[in-house]
Amino acid sequence: MILHSQSIFHFTSEQGLFGILENNFNIRYTRERLIYQDDSYFDYLIPAICFCDIPLSAISDHIAEYGEYGIGLKRDWAYSNKLNPVIYYSEDSYFVQTFYELMNLLQEDNSSAGDRTRPLSKHLFHYYKPHTGYDFKNKEEKCFYDEREWRFVPRIDNNLDLIIHCDEQKTEFIEQLRNSTEKLKLEFQPNDISFIIIKDESERLKFIRKIKEIKGRYSHDDVEILTSKILTVERINKDI
Repeated sequence: MILHSQSIFHFTSEQGLFGILENNFNIRYTRERLIYQDDSYFDYLIPAICFCDIPLSAISDHIAEYGEYGIGLKRDWAYSNKLNPVIYYSEDSYFVQTFYELMNLLQEDNSSAGDRTRPLSKHLFHYYKPHTGYDFKNKEEKCFYDEREWRFVPRIDNNLDLIIHCDEQKTEFIEQLRNSTEKLKLEFQPNDISFIIIKDESERLKFIRKIKEIKGRYSHDDVEILTSKILTVERINKDI
């Protein structure tokens, strides 16, 4: 039995799916929490786009949480665009202890070597996620391991902060950060799409018309091909 999908999926709202089909993926800051060994924690923001690697036969719970509209992209597209699965960690593992030691060394290192390695270490930091932790969306503990998450994180540049400490008092600042990533894109072509997922069959014609209205993005042949890739949540829940 294969436990992974041949596609990776991103679920969102109806408006969010229209936006992706028209303008590709926009990079957004996502909020994470790192738990320390003394049960204190560090909340931070990273620029990323998140996907899941879950077979359609097991994806119903994920859809219920993240939205009934989504896009599936081929695994070859994920490889060519440098996406990577996250590394799930257990809070009391030797792995985490070693990670803490490394981060402490980097904080203490004032040499030129430290200056060079610090940004690279921060980039690696983007791909760590607790096996179980606090879910900011539902405000409760959650097993993140079930999501089989993949991420796209843009490479380091001079205009993008890699890790930003945040708290509840910085809501306005967080919104400013999200606006600052508007021009950053993760692009795909029509032939990279394996599925377009919508809520139910009654919306199929509306989505086909919407795809046709996206000027300069999809040719007549593209629309015909994408139409054949539309799948409904209703069918996933009943037949897959």
